[in-house]
Amino acid sequence: MEQANREELERRGSARRNRLLIAEGVIVVTMLAGFVFMLIASRDWPLGAALFPRIAGFMGLVTVVLYVIQRTREELRPRLLGGNRVLDIGWSDYGVEQVDTKSRAIAFIATTGGLWVGIWLIGFHIAVPTYLITVLMVYGKVPWYWGVLAAAISYGLIIGVYDTLLHTAWNDPILFDFVKSLRSDS
Repeated sequence: MEQANREELERRGSARRNRLLIAEGVIVVTMLAGFVFMLIASRDWPLGAALFPRIAGFMGLVTVVLYVIQRTREELRPRLLGGNRVLDIGWSDYGVEQVDTKSRAIAFIATTGGLWVGIWLIGFHIAVPTYLITVLMVYGKVPWYWGVLAAAISYGLIIGVYDTLLHTAWNDPILFDFVKSLRSDS
């Protein structure tokens, strides 16, 4: 009787895992289609207009391909998930406690929400590097100097690509506007 219950639980777990893998596949294919569309649609555009979709499309394709390679390796050679994986929710991990999955999801939502609020309050230039340092050190458990290096690279990309090359119009951070209004009143 106990053996039958165990087999039934394993069968249900396997069916759930297969459904999650199919959903993950649909998401990956959708993202892949979006990045390919960006490249194809911007093919005949002038360089100024096409630069962002081309960069985003190319980087997105590379990221999706690397993700597929990583997931394929994980499926072919399963291992215990115990390493430091930054904000890995683990929806498709078989055998992971539901409480652990919920805490990962809450951490992901909280950090992403914190990033959005940070962008709104202090702007991209400060919020994105700060987010990277924090997430890498807290969830990735990397040494501070690797977090600072990642933040410096992201800041360089913001300045080099978005400010200098694309002349991106950024939001006016709420706190900066507030400080300016205080200074102009005096």
